[in-house]
This record gives sequence, structure tokens and C-alpha cells, in this order.
Amino acid sequence: MVILDAVFDYEIKPVYLRSAPLADANDPELNSLVGEMIRLAAKLSSARSPHDHAALQRQMDTTDHGIDARVYHLYCIGDKDIALIEGSAR
Repeated sequence: MVILDAVFDYEIKPVYLRSAPLADANDPELNSLVGEMIRLAAKLSSARSPHDHAALQRQMDTTDHGIDARVYHLYCIGDKDIALIEGSAR
């Protein structure tokens, strides 16, 4: 039996991206949340106690939820679609 590896070569042209539903990458709230997540992740790697680790993890979970909520807002994703997304992530 011969299995062929398919090679796909796609070229994405700017004309196709102009109408794509892309969020604003310069959203101050989203950038702030991502910056906070990066800061917390750096602190988590150097947490000295299980208590500190757990506290940082809770802060990261809250920040992650905030990032999700902001992205849903930027893309105008409704509650029904959010439920689908959140359900498929589990």
C-alpha cells in the first residue's frame, strides 16, 4: 500500500484578507490583558511555595477568562457561539 503525502501550497493575498473578520491587534484592553498574562507566567515559573503557585494560577485563570471575553467582544461572538466554543475546548 502506498501512502502519498499531499503537499498544499497556498498563497494568501491581501485582497482576501481585507474582508476577513480580523480583530484590532492594537486594542488597548486586550494588549493589557496579554501583557498581564505574560507577567504572571514569568512569576509562576519562579513561585517558591505551593500557595504562591496556586495564587498565581488563579490570577492567570482570571486573566485568561478576561482575554477570552475581550476576544469574543472584538469578534462580536454571541452567547450561543461562546457556549459552543467553550464546550469544544473541554
